[in-house]
Amino acid sequence: MDAPGIDEWERALTELLLMIGEGGDASPIRSFEVGFEELGKALKIAGRMADGDPINLFKASVCNDATFDVLRSGGALRPPGSDVPGVFAYLVLTLVVAGQAGEDLSLSGAYRAKLSDFSGAARSFADLSGVHRMWLGLERWLEQKKNLGLPYRQLVLPKIPEGWNHIGYTLKLAFPARWDETLLTRFLAGKRELIGDVRRFTAEFAPHVERASASSGMRDAFDEFRSAFTSGDRFLADHRFWRLALRCTGRDSRARDSASIECAFDEDARPVFTAVRFD
Repeated sequence: MDAPGIDEWERALTELLLMIGEGGDASPIRSFEVGFEELGKALKIAGRMADGDPINLFKASVCNDATFDVLRSGGALRPPGSDVPGVFAYLVLTLVVAGQAGEDLSLSGAYRAKLSDFSGAARSFADLSGVHRMWLGLERWLEQKKNLGLPYRQLVLPKIPEGWNHIGYTLKLAFPARWDETLLTRFLAGKRELIGDVRRFTAEFAPHVERASASSGMRDAFDEFRSAFTSGDRFLADHRFWRLALRCTGRDSRARDSASIECAFDEDARPVFTAVRFD
């Protein structure tokens, strides 16, 4: 199969990741997981049969000199009347590179080296400031679409350290990366019972995530999950960090079992829910 054109990818990825789809998920976007499965879904949306590796097909479409110039200078977003932003396929490229990494990419030069390896381009990618500008533009574009009452999701750009003004947003938004899944799988090896005790899980994982060179996206997702749990939120089954934790133990957060839910209150008058599953 010939690789789809970049416009086909732009349209399919916009529908898959930026719009409110059949599942009705209208929640704000705080991270993107873009890998083999997601690119395969995009191919189906584009009406293409995925008879090759979707990642390689995507790479064949977007890794060229024109794209590299856009990463340096930034691409022009289309008017809010358009149904695609016009720059999202380029931003997805940066996310795919981050997501495929097997190590922390926040070290100086690490991301640029991975981009060079992934694309096969013999260049340094010293200037990627266009990526930063395109994320800011996409955030505004999606807000304009929502204000028009159209079925697009809000993008919540994370806080980034001072000086991360090239690929900082990409490193924060690319969660979970392959490195995150490896790190969490190793942590849970031999202690899968932690999944049944969230309080203990968060207490034991907190120092580990600091010592283990977790990605910026992993730290943000875990801190967000721990903060929500500590404040009393017990409806976290679909949280992005918890979905990853379940996946790392071979469980599926989308699985449904017959169960009863019991509610009691702790000494601080906070609700405590207990699920009893019927096998």
